[in-house]
Amino acid sequence: PSATDAGARSSPAFAEPRQPDMDTRSPLVVVCEDPQRVAVACVPEFSYAFQPIVDVVSREVYSYEALIRGRANEPAFHVLERVPAHAKYQFDEDSRAAALALAVQLGLTCHLNLNFLPQGLYATDTSVASTLSAAARHALPIDRVILEVTESEFVADYAHLGQRLNEFRSMGLM
Repeated sequence: PSATDAGARSSPAFAEPRQPDMDTRSPLVVVCEDPQRVAVACVPEFSYAFQPIVDVVSREVYSYEALIRGRANEPAFHVLERVPAHAKYQFDEDSRAAALALAVQLGLTCHLNLNFLPQGLYATDTSVASTLSAAARHALPIDRVILEVTESEFVADYAHLGQRLNEFRSMGLM
């Protein structure tokens, strides 16, 4: 069994040790203050919560899912609703790179789950290539990156999406 079981996703009980002053009941939150990344989407500063995904058999953290949050830990929609429509896919692309950089900076050594908008594959040629490039820049092995297709967007062509996902898998992405 993998850590993708719903019960395992929400239980941080087996998470890696944290600093003593941190609340162990909540995900690890890291602030992204890179003004270049923030400027792309014209949104205020944001942070990431790295939610542990636990392998229920080994009782170890298998991966962390990078979840965007506002500076005061507001939910993702509070950040995303401030992204102008014309910058939506660029923000999606850049925020994956920022989350990856933060994960490396924190020394997270397991897999990293990154969400992506499927329509971004049509909006820009660099949608996933930028994630591969960011992984290379930060010396993160690409086989530790797991891309998750968000459920918030309509997928018009599942065959094309499947073909592209298979291309990414052949490059080493999970």
